[in-house]
Amino acid sequence: MKAPPEQASPGDRLRRLLRRPAVWGYGWKGLNALASFAAAAALARLAGAEAVGDYGLALATAAILATVGQRGLDQIFLRTAGGDLRQGDTAAAHAALRTLGRRMAAGVGATAALLLLLAGPGPLADLLAADRASLQAAALGVVTLPALRLALALARASGRPAFAQFLEALPSLLFLPAVLGTAALGITLSGARTVLLYFVAQAAAVLLCVPALARLISGWAPPAPPPDTRQMLRAGLPIMATALLLAFQDWFLLAAATRGLSSAEAGALRLSLQLMLVPAFIWQVGDSLIVGPLAGDLREGRADVAWRRFGRTVRRSLLLAAPVIALFVLAPGEVLRLMFGEAYVAAGPAVALMALGQLALISVHPVGALLVMAGREPWLPLVLVVSTAVLVAATLGLLPAFGLTGIGAAYAASCLARSVLAFSIARRFVRPA
Repeated sequence: MKAPPEQASPGDRLRRLLRRPAVWGYGWKGLNALASFAAAAALARLAGAEAVGDYGLALATAAILATVGQRGLDQIFLRTAGGDLRQGDTAAAHAALRTLGRRMAAGVGATAALLLLLAGPGPLADLLAADRASLQAAALGVVTLPALRLALALARASGRPAFAQFLEALPSLLFLPAVLGTAALGITLSGARTVLLYFVAQAAAVLLCVPALARLISGWAPPAPPPDTRQMLRAGLPIMATALLLAFQDWFLLAAATRGLSSAEAGALRLSLQLMLVPAFIWQVGDSLIVGPLAGDLREGRADVAWRRFGRTVRRSLLLAAPVIALFVLAPGEVLRLMFGEAYVAAGPAVALMALGQLALISVHPVGALLVMAGREPWLPLVLVVSTAVLVAATLGLLPAFGLTGIGAAYAASCLARSVLAFSIARRFVRPA
């Protein structure tokens, strides 16, 4: 007669739980969200809506130019090195890191210089009704943001998703005390100073993690001959276009609010977009955990396994995000009042509509990773072109009559168009064998 299986003690179960990358991934992502929201709440009260609007537009501008400089090569590195490391070919992964890193550095330097030129005396800041000093400060972010993205790609390709989430959270963990400390010293938190604080925190996060990143590649073989960078650059173009269109969407909304309404209302919109990071953080963690396994599944020709993994990830994300979405839809004004103050409550209807848009994205969120890892990334720019066209047309049509609520409706319509089209393409082209 068999002895009954020995039951694990609570301590053993806890240790097994803490060894799961998903637990640490969600933990760091949650801490990132808390620090990011605490910083946003502090800025809302200490800097005011106008400074928050200038800060938001400058960050969105830096994101666009950083994406142009990076040219999608961080994701090409992730796909290339992730597959190489899965097969134990560390020399090829090392060559990809060295070659693509140099290419990215050259592109990023050029775009940072371009932003400094455009933000100087000239038509750009006047056209946007933007704060010139904030745009100039954002040039630092054109350098630090690609460095962070490449570090995240290295961690994920090396099979360290929890460390990647820690690195992604670290800038927010450094930015919050910087904001509070600056205010405690009696220094005015203008838009430009806030932009500088944010990107200095981002640079510090990357520098602090350099020793850990170096350990990830310390056991790799010496670099193999350089890969065909022309092919990689061509592959990076659709990924760059996709990221560029995503960055443009936030930038366009903030620019439209700044010019068509006011910097203060742009500040309220910036904080509304900040709230959308809560459901977005949930599905982004799912994406970061699934991207490596998807690359392996599809390289092995197991699209059926990839789709089952896709479904499990979506169900988990929906379960986690449902309470947040419900809160934003049913009580957006109360959330804004509690988080940021009475001055921002008018953005409540926009928050409710934007939360419904996030629900559409969560329902199919791994689809972008699936298409990239399947080598179908050329379809992603088409998806974003359509959703961006919906966003621009709806914003221009609704903003004059409905203000921030019209922007919220345009955001939701764009999310819905993006989700439906991307999922339809994935079901058409990524089929089980």
